[in-house]
Amino acid sequence: MLTGKDYQKKAEAKYEIAYKTPDYYRRSAGLHQTATVLEHLSFKSVLDVGCGPGYSLIKFLIHGKKVMGTEVCTHLMNTALIGLNNNGVITVARASYLPFDNDSYDLVYCTDVLEHIPEQDCEQSIKELIRVAAKYIYVSVSTVPANFHKELGLHETVKPAQWWYDIFNKFRVKEVTKLAKEGQYGFAKCYKKL
Repeated sequence: MLTGKDYQKKAEAKYEIAYKTPDYYRRSAGLHQTATVLEHLSFKSVLDVGCGPGYSLIKFLIHGKKVMGTEVCTHLMNTALIGLNNNGVITVARASYLPFDNDSYDLVYCTDVLEHIPEQDCEQSIKELIRVAAKYIYVSVSTVPANFHKELGLHETVKPAQWWYDIFNKFRVKEVTKLAKEGQYGFAKCYKKL
């Protein structure tokens, strides 16, 4: 099992390959979910954890939200995110350690990220999402292996939905059922912090 800098180097190499492929680069399930979140939740600030190319951040900005994004992919930081990064809207941070105070953002938004994290870091990452959220945590998680660049093993933690729900249920959160969506490839859930 790789950890620390060795894991980071391996991850960087994988995602540089993935994000240099136009079809992967254009994918953003989270972007499709921003409309639902904007329609159903009341919030002023949002932290997009693992924001990828920043599509969701831009949509939140257009709707007048105070935004911050985190990303670990150097390739994205030097390309798609360079403008947002230069304006202080992006910071380099892993989901398992978010450099923000408790209750910093009304909404913590994390779509198609958790399955990319090694299993041993998943619970700590979820704990961090909840810690920095003041009101809501919105997540979407794939429960199947990545069908894109299969040789890279992009989905490091492939678990059934209930496995993820059990982790969230360890913390003081309640599901916002009107935003729950389940499918054969994964799920989306919104939790309200108690």
